[in-house]
Amino acid sequence: MTAEHGYAKFEHGFPLPAHASPAAIRTCLAESEVEQFDRDYAAALEGAHESLDLTGLYETLTRWRHTADRALLPDGRVPVRCVLLFGDEARLVTPWHLGRDLLRLPASVIARACDMPANELPGRYFTAAGTKDDLHDFRLVNDPRL
Repeated sequence: MTAEHGYAKFEHGFPLPAHASPAAIRTCLAESEVEQFDRDYAAALEGAHESLDLTGLYETLTRWRHTADRALLPDGRVPVRCVLLFGDEARLVTPWHLGRDLLRLPASVIARACDMPANELPGRYFTAAGTKDDLHDFRLVNDPRL
């Protein structure tokens, strides 16, 4: 990761996304992981303050964002991230669908459940109820529109 023009750049070259905020990550973590996240985040903040370099902070948030992506929530809900739209089909990352094996669902189903336009789904985090092959009851995590 490198700093360029004030933005941390990921391997894909885009700035740190808003859904990678500490609040969004913390919401998706299992209760047993929250305390460790808080310690790691506090240490990364302190390191950034002392060094005036945000690289360590971004790396900590990225590592925990990936942990949060793969965690089942204590209430049985599943963390879901919409990575892209292909026509009216949303491609989703879940704990069971990673890499090239993305879950494909109609974008309209998720958009309707979250009361938002389908074109705003990519890059957003959600939680959903259900199983590997039957996710439903989508809820937007950390809605920036509020």
